[in-house]
Amino acid sequence: MEILVNGRSTDWVIIISILASTFLVLANFVNAPRTKQLLIILFSAGGNELALSFNQDKRSLRTDALMLISAVSALPLAIIATKLLSGTSLSAFFLFGWAEYFRMVLLTTVFLVVKSFLASIIGWVFNLQEELIAAQNIFLAHFNWVALSTALLSLLVYFGPWPVFSAWLLIVVLVLGLLVAIFKTSVFTFRIGIPSTYFILYLCALEIIPISYLLFLV
Repeated sequence: MEILVNGRSTDWVIIISILASTFLVLANFVNAPRTKQLLIILFSAGGNELALSFNQDKRSLRTDALMLISAVSALPLAIIATKLLSGTSLSAFFLFGWAEYFRMVLLTTVFLVVKSFLASIIGWVFNLQEELIAAQNIFLAHFNWVALSTALLSLLVYFGPWPVFSAWLLIVVLVLGLLVAIFKTSVFTFRIGIPSTYFILYLCALEIIPISYLLFLV
C-alpha cells in the first residue's frame, strides 16, 4: 500500500522551529537570567549596557552564541513568510523547499559577517576599532530580539487563519525592530567620537546599506 508523503512548507517550518527552539532552550539552560534579559532587551532600561557585552566570548558556546544560532536559524522563516505579500501564489508559497530556506540562512549569515567586517575596517580608519565592534554588539543583541520575535509571528502566517494580516504585522515588527537597533547603535557610535562630518558615511556604510540589503530579501 502506497502512502503519499506531504511536502508542504509547514512540514519544514515545524522542523526548523523545533531546531531553533532547541537552541533557545539550551541558552536558557546555560544561563536563564541572561536569556530572559536578552529576550526583553528592546524594552529594558539597561538594554545598551547589556548589549555591549553581547557575545564577547566567541570561543565557547555560551548563552549569547546559542541565542545567535537560534536567531539565524529562525529569521529565514520570517523572511520567506513575508513573500506572501509580493504576489506569490498561495500554492507556491506553501510549497517552498529546503533550498529556499538554506539560501536565506546563507544570506542572513553573510549580512552579519559583512557588518562585522565593515565595523573592523571603519574602526581602523577612525582608530576606533574596539568601540565600533562594541557598537555592533548592540546591534547583534537587538537583532536577536528582532529575529526571534518575527520568527514567532511567522508561525501565524503559516498556521493562522489570516496569513496576509499576519505577514503585514510581521513586516511592521521586523522594520521597527531593525530601526530601533540602528538608532541605538548609531547613538552609541556618535557618542564615541566619530567626526560629525563622517557620521553620514558611517551610517551609509555600516547601517543603511546592510539593512537595506536585508529588507530587500523580504
